[in-house]
Amino acid sequence: TMKRRQLVIHCLGASNTQSSICGRDGERFLYTQEINYPALLQKKLDCTVRNYGVGGCNIARQEGRQDSYVERYPLMEDGADVVLVQGTGNDVALGVPLGTLEDTVDTTYYGALKALVDGLYDKYPRAFILLITGMTREKDRERYEQYTQAMLDVARLKAVPVLDMYHHGMMNPQIPAIKERRIADGTHMTLEGLELYTAQVIGFLRQVGALED
Repeated sequence: TMKRRQLVIHCLGASNTQSSICGRDGERFLYTQEINYPALLQKKLDCTVRNYGVGGCNIARQEGRQDSYVERYPLMEDGADVVLVQGTGNDVALGVPLGTLEDTVDTTYYGALKALVDGLYDKYPRAFILLITGMTREKDRERYEQYTQAMLDVARLKAVPVLDMYHHGMMNPQIPAIKERRIADGTHMTLEGLELYTAQVIGFLRQVGALED
């Protein structure tokens, strides 16, 4: 019998796709790019995972920089079976306008997400295009809530599955025990956080039919 062709997964994201917390030096957290959720995914699923995480970048295009998701996705290699788009808090933190679901520009959060989903379907018409919201935040909850809702709205509009880590990710830094163990600086994951995150992503991949058992 022929061996099933190895699954290829592309992970598009920002710092939580690129890196993780590996320790601390007094008050300062230490980060590594050696350990991240795509690396764990590759290890656990024994498949090819390409990491397109760039720390500090937005989904939306912003003046003066070229590292947004909408500018980077065309540069990704062809031939992905699954594309996981990890939502980012950077659009909130760096002041990208929220916009509305009707937007057709890629400089608002709504507009950029719509353009990104359409563009990914053009590039990978047979792939599973999957969205993952950003994680729960400690501060400025109302704004993060709005941008999370925007991703849920776009997912509904485009009929794209979405993993809602913001509301149900078990990574709430407002709960001290959770913060300390899983999301120590309030934004980025520890190894324990990554293990849980990766397990949830694998469950999500199964749920949408992207993984053959």
